[in-house]
Amino acid sequence: MREADAEVWSTDCPLAALQFVPACGELSATLTLEYETEAARSVRLQELLGLDAHLWLHVGDTPPVAARFDHAQVSPTRISSVQYVKWPLTPEQARMVAAGGTVLRVVVDHPKLRAQAVLSEETRRELAADLA
Repeated sequence: MREADAEVWSTDCPLAALQFVPACGELSATLTLEYETEAARSVRLQELLGLDAHLWLHVGDTPPVAARFDHAQVSPTRISSVQYVKWPLTPEQARMVAAGGTVLRVVVDHPKLRAQAVLSEETRRELAADLA
């Protein structure tokens, strides 16, 4: 079972009016929660209510950036298995993304799901190019 898979991306600012396209200085991700069975998925998506307060982007040693969720994907009883999130970066964080060797981590600290992904240097370079 693959609990969560995140693809982080950014793009040029003129397209930022589109709902899922990041604005200037912002990174976006699609978070997919996958489960082996419909029954398991139903239970887990109910348990993960509140995930929108527990997903972070860490840029080097700066304070973590809280993800902004598309609240159309969350109901009072469960979350969607596909989440569209954005992280607005400060100018300092955007500069750090551009700096070689800066560690970028996506962290989930929900009581029912704890996970972390360290983004590769190649991914950091691609994100830096998108933010430039």
